[in-house]
This record gives sequence, C-alpha cells and structure tokens, in this order.
Amino acid sequence: MKVVLTRIASWMRVSHPHPENVMAPISLGYAAAEARRRGHGALILDTELGGWTFESLKRTILEECPDLLVVESLTPSWDGVRMLARDLRDDGMKAGILAVGQQASCDPDGLVGTGIDAAAIDEFDRTVADVADALEGHRGLDAVPGLYLLAERLSPVRTADRPFIQDLDSLPMPPHAELVPRPYRVHHPVGVPRRLRWGFILSSRGCPYRCVYCSPTLRNSFHRNLRTRSAASVIEELRVLRSVGATVVHFKDDTFTLDRGRVEELCEQMIRQDVRLPFTVQTRCDAVDEPLLRLMARAGLRTVSLGVESGSPRILDLMEKGETVSQARAAFAAAHAAGVRTVGYFMLGFPSETREEMQATLDLCRDLQPDVVQVAFFTPYPGSPAWEQLVGPDASRESKRPFAHHYNADATWSSVDPAEIRAMQRRFYLGYMLSPRVHLRYLARKGLVCQVLNADIELDFYWKSFRFLLAGITGRHS
Repeated sequence: MKVVLTRIASWMRVSHPHPENVMAPISLGYAAAEARRRGHGALILDTELGGWTFESLKRTILEECPDLLVVESLTPSWDGVRMLARDLRDDGMKAGILAVGQQASCDPDGLVGTGIDAAAIDEFDRTVADVADALEGHRGLDAVPGLYLLAERLSPVRTADRPFIQDLDSLPMPPHAELVPRPYRVHHPVGVPRRLRWGFILSSRGCPYRCVYCSPTLRNSFHRNLRTRSAASVIEELRVLRSVGATVVHFKDDTFTLDRGRVEELCEQMIRQDVRLPFTVQTRCDAVDEPLLRLMARAGLRTVSLGVESGSPRILDLMEKGETVSQARAAFAAAHAAGVRTVGYFMLGFPSETREEMQATLDLCRDLQPDVVQVAFFTPYPGSPAWEQLVGPDASRESKRPFAHHYNADATWSSVDPAEIRAMQRRFYLGYMLSPRVHLRYLARKGLVCQVLNADIELDFYWKSFRFLLAGITGRHS
C-alpha cells in the first residue's frame, strides 16, 4: 500500500502569523516508520514548511495516487481539512482518508463523513499501519482498534479501544534522515557556534496535570499516565540524529523533567558516553531546580521553556495549574544561576481576569527576565476542562471556535475588551524588544561568528515579533 501522511499548517491561510516554532512531525514520523516496517510505502508531506497552498497540496496528493491518505492538524485548521477532503473526493480520489492526532480524537464526529472515512482515536503509531494492512487485505476496518467510522447505514461506530503503548522502546525510530535536512526550527536561543539543524525526540509520553486551559490538542503526547523510554533508547536516537547532521536537539516531551530520576540517568549517560548534542526542553516551574539544571547543562542543555502563564495567584488557582508565582521566580533564578537560557510562556484573557492581573503578569515577566517570551491568549480548545465549562457539549458546531488561534484573539472570555488584550500582548513584545537587559545578555552570550553561522534564532524571533506587532497595529492580520 502507498500511504501519504500530511500535516496541515495552522496558519496556512493567514498572511501575517504570530511567530511560532516549526517542529518536525514526529507523530507522523512514527506512523510512517511503522508502516514501512510492515512493507508499505510512506511519504510525509508537511505544509508547516512554507510555500504550500491547499491547491498545491491537493495537486500533489492526486499526483501521488495514495491508497491511504492520513491527515493531521491542530484545531484551527480542521475546516481546511474538511474542505481538502471534499475537494479530493470531488476530483475523484478513491483512496481512504484517515484523520489522526489530538483533534481527531477530541471531535471525530465533526470529521468523519465529510469526505473523511475514519478518525484514529488517541495514539496512532500503529493504527495507520493496521488500516493499511486491512485495506490491502480487502478487510473491513471494524476489526481495527482505535477507530471512529461510519457503518453501512451511516451511523457512527467506534471500534475497540486501542491500549496505550507501554513499551515505547518497541516503536521504530522516526525517519530522521528525511526530517533533519528540512528547515525546521525552534525559537530558542541556543548559542550554538555553527549552523542550526534541528533534530526532534519524544523521550516520554503523558502528562498527569489537569490545567483547565490545556487541551489534548495542544500536547505532544496522549494520556495522563507518564510512560518513558529507556536511556539506552534515547542515546541510540541521539547518535542517529548526530549521524544525519543534527547540530541541536529539541525534546518534545510535554514535561521533560517530570521524572527526575529518569532525567538524571539520561544526562549521566549522555555525559559518560559523550553524546552531548546541544538540546532544549520544556517543563514546569515546579519541576526544576539549580542542581538538576546544572547536571542537564553539563549534558548539553542550552534552553529550558517554562510555562508561567500568569502573575496573579488568583488566576493561577483558577487555572488549576498547581504552581505559584514564587515557584516561577525560583525556576528562572535557578536557570540563570546554571547558565541555562530561558523561554517564558505567558497567557492573557483568562475568564474573569482583570487589567490589573494582566499587568501583574507583565510585571512578573519583567522580573523573570526570560531570553524569549511567548504570549498566548486563553482559548478553550476541545478536550480541555475549559471547553466543557465554557462551550459545552450542546453548543452548535459554528460556536465551538470562539478564537481563530491561541496567538490571535478576536474575542475574549475575560472582563477586558479584546482590543485591550491585544494591546497588552504588544506591550509584552515591545518590552522584550526594547529591553536593554535583553540586548546586553544577547551580546554577552553570543559572538559575531556565532550570530552569522546559526542565522540568529533570537534575531529571527525578534524580527518576526516586530512584523507581527506591525501587522496588529495596521490591522493586516486576522
């Protein structure tokens, strides 16, 4: 069977997007590797890398003539996914179309039957290959676990649950030789004195926290129970990444330092076996301290991304984040002491949030002195507790997306006008770009040669942030 796997970009139809990371589609990589292991052909088309339109994507898919088309996207692009499926059907494509990913799991009923034949529920590493096996053997899909599909009388049917993968080491490695040469990038200041070629690893799956704003559609892995790979497996993958040209690695784990013992073992093995590619991670403020960050820095850690969200204790409590402002201060202080760069994630517009509380978040950001800031708007995505509380299961499908994207608000659930919230976001970025401390740290940490060789990831984010601000002021982005 010929399987084409495609990722639809969230910003595909937006001319002035907020600067975002463009990471390799590791989830599709795992599915492609499993399909190939079973003898199927697998091609990954990723529209997150620029230059694609729906017309060019549709034309490429038709030219490839797949037996199975697999489509993955985040919530903001699913209208486009449905449109793509309908257009492909109108153009006569007979191949099966399978929707995968977090959004497909959260709202399969909104996808199946719109030209899409089935949706994979939860982890789909092996579901894609199972569907290809079934189609090749001319068998029905009702025996494939982890699917939502329409039966013969067009009534929805959910097949048996697919168990979550416990032995992550048993999965084949994603095709890094194909992914590393592509221009993926993360807006993390890494200070690597050579040209950046990003590799990506998912070394654990699962996040047990229940932040009300966090949707499965925003996480990199499924399920709340933490499952980890062995240090030996991760070391092997790091060696492969180095062999195919990666010069820096990003761990896509939702909360990398959740299991401290695992991280310590992995870092000690990276040091002992001299597999110390520069790397970046994301985690929680209450899951790091200076000794751990110093060990990680010895193993190659350059940047840690920390979700701060709010400077208001009241809002943090409402978010059910389980963290405090003092823990955020301690985490950033520990990172600075360990010589690790920081990215701070902040959120505006939470329900009932006031202007004064947003200002408290801005003041906290200034105190923490992150090297890079990312400022999102509260958005109740499907699958999050906030979605159930604010939107509800009985809402019409048209009302289910009050925001176009969490970086691009045109409405608000707080008591503050959307225009004021957007203005506050601009103040965050202007404060970042105009801060003498930011520029002094930048000049102190990086020399001219390093700037030229790695194409200035900080300046790239700086420039994209400026363009986003300019677009916001002139009203040129939706």
